[in-house]
Amino acid sequence: MPGSKFMMFWNMTIIILLFYSCVIVPVQVAFFDPEPEGESISLNTLVSSTSDALFFADIFVNFMSAYVIPGTDSIEVNASVLAKEYLLSWFAIDLIACVPVELFQVGIKMLGDENDTKAARYSKLARLPRIYRIVRIIRIFKILKVFKYNKGFGKCLAKFKFSAGTNRVIKFVAFMFFLVHLFACVWFLQARLLDFDMTTWVYRMGLVDEKEYKSYIMALYWAFQTITTVGYGDFGCANTTEYVIHIFWMIAGVVFYSILVASVTSQIAADAANKDSLTNSLKALEDFAKETNLEDELTLKIRAFLLNNQEDLFSKVEEEELLNELPISMKEEVLYYQHGGLVESIKFLSESDDNEFVWALVQQTQKIIYDKDDPIYWQSDYAENFYMLEKGRVKLFGQNGFSFMTYKEGDMFGDSDALLGELRDCKAAASMHTTLHSVKMEQVEELFELFPDVFYRMKKVARMKRAKHARKIAIAEKKFPIYGSQGV
Repeated sequence: MPGSKFMMFWNMTIIILLFYSCVIVPVQVAFFDPEPEGESISLNTLVSSTSDALFFADIFVNFMSAYVIPGTDSIEVNASVLAKEYLLSWFAIDLIACVPVELFQVGIKMLGDENDTKAARYSKLARLPRIYRIVRIIRIFKILKVFKYNKGFGKCLAKFKFSAGTNRVIKFVAFMFFLVHLFACVWFLQARLLDFDMTTWVYRMGLVDEKEYKSYIMALYWAFQTITTVGYGDFGCANTTEYVIHIFWMIAGVVFYSILVASVTSQIAADAANKDSLTNSLKALEDFAKETNLEDELTLKIRAFLLNNQEDLFSKVEEEELLNELPISMKEEVLYYQHGGLVESIKFLSESDDNEFVWALVQQTQKIIYDKDDPIYWQSDYAENFYMLEKGRVKLFGQNGFSFMTYKEGDMFGDSDALLGELRDCKAAASMHTTLHSVKMEQVEELFELFPDVFYRMKKVARMKRAKHARKIAIAEKKFPIYGSQGV
């Protein structure tokens, strides 16, 4: 089933094998032939054989893997439908990519006759395993499918918290480096398929008898200078195959630069817009502080708050507009990547049995970052929000100034006042660098009307928390009396 522990483990295994295919397999295909029969099995052969076996097993796993039907929340589990879907999509590629090269060698040995005088014909047949191994490189494109449907991998990437533009540039540059590596191998392979005749670049550069790593470095040098449109001219073409590959790679270089420049420009423009918004906010704070004679310490705290929360403050509206434009199924998937970590980290959300309420609630949250000793709210304040503590710690203080309780990561607080419509019964402050998710009561009133049972349970817990606060405050004030109240 999608999202099961087995599928997450299996998909991560396939991803590791695909990375192996992306980096190692092109080198093996281009620079090395299969080991001659009779020689001891090397580590490369063992790893390659294990990889083939796991990819072959993946065929059977795919035949039985359920999937979420696009545009719906339903899961397709019908065996015949699953088999048909796989047969019409990735089956042919998966099958071709996992057939061992050794089968071709056995076939060639059966066709070839040691007494056959047509050595040329046998020589051409001997190239088939090498040519077939090129086809096996197509398995690397499976990585696109695995990344698309593996939420666990997407969740890992989301932890880096790069902006969309930065993510796009990083992925594009990483893909460019992979293509450079791949085309370097192809550039050498085409010369090898021509048996390093006098027209090939390997022969012209005097690399026929050199070590493989030297040829790879030179091929990599050619790939980089071509895709970067530098072209020093020390790698000319002398046969049709080289001309075709060179033309295709030059076109790829132009496309690469066009897309990269557009992506970087877009990212710079977006960052400039955010900086302008932040600059305007800081300027407004400076003017307000001068007009009202605001204390320097408080001004610095507000300034630090704006700097710490600029990304979340300025992107919230844009995110809401984007989500409203998406279809329901896609919206839920986006919400999973956006708020899945919060749902798992907050005890109240992860233990709730009403997923619809949980996902509706997290959309109303506002991420806020506090530095150590920053006040979150004061005693007797009107309770407009309650909070979910993602990282850090929050201490509660009584009227005597002593802390009587600490909330840790995963806790929810402030609900003991906000849900009951009461004034704050204490002061709350961050005891270290803290990340909270605030929920405004006015934004969730309609949500509570739709889920009265959940609201009833939350209010019940809130009353218990408030009573607990009262007991702890009484104990703290008895131990550390408020100045002037000892005789009361």
